[in-house]
Amino acid sequence: MDGSKRARAMFFSHGSGPYVLMGNDHQRPLIDILQSHAHILDNARGIIVFTAHWETSHPHISAAPNPQIYYDYAGTPGLPQEAFEYRYDGPGDPDLAARIASTLQAAGFQPILNTERGWDHGVFVPLIVMRPQADLPVIQMSILKGESDESEAEKNIRYGAALERFRDEGYVFLFSGSSYHHLEKVFEALPERMGNGKVDGSTQEFETELERVAAISDADKRSTILRRWRQFPQSYEAHPAGKAEHFMPFLVGSGSAGNDKGEMTQSWELFGATMSTFVW
Repeated sequence: MDGSKRARAMFFSHGSGPYVLMGNDHQRPLIDILQSHAHILDNARGIIVFTAHWETSHPHISAAPNPQIYYDYAGTPGLPQEAFEYRYDGPGDPDLAARIASTLQAAGFQPILNTERGWDHGVFVPLIVMRPQADLPVIQMSILKGESDESEAEKNIRYGAALERFRDEGYVFLFSGSSYHHLEKVFEALPERMGNGKVDGSTQEFETELERVAAISDADKRSTILRRWRQFPQSYEAHPAGKAEHFMPFLVGSGSAGNDKGEMTQSWELFGATMSTFVW
């Protein structure tokens, strides 16, 4: 991809821990979605991944030349040894990380280059599925803490907007989170916990509102609406209060979209809970 062609930006669910890679039945639809979107990485200069599992007060940027894997699901009961043997050997890009930091600093942020933290499952799980050849440099980015007021939502939107220029250089943005992340409801639905295999309560109105807002091509108008995302119908059913870190990548992604019109491309269901994929 040359610098004249704008790279795509994609928000998606990364699934539950390592279960996508382990072939669990309830995660198989996600594998199909990730594979069907893998083409957006073709001819990219590199991949910049914003992961819900790295939540910080200021932007953190992976800056090691060869980042390790961080099995951040360690401690989950019942995981087999194979869950801790996955590898993704794609390179980092310290020079790109430094340029990202400089760009963010110029936009008023206080970025931190991090050479210690490995790639968490919000990064290596989807990349193993989407780009198993591991031939593109990867930068892992944190998302910013805070959901209590509109200014905190706006901060994540501005964060994405500050980095939009890298899409014009040919770097694909991946926003790894989920449009639904009410884990208590999911756990209650598990048959092994005497659930009926169906999440209690629909969030279809929330999904519909995300689809409507993502399709707005005016960046300022879209951002104004998204600052008030907590007023969207069923937002608390989709993301309980104080636990909205998996939605923050959507806000960053919307910021990085500029005046692009977004599209809800595919959805999948986890025990009846809808999780959608968006591409700008």
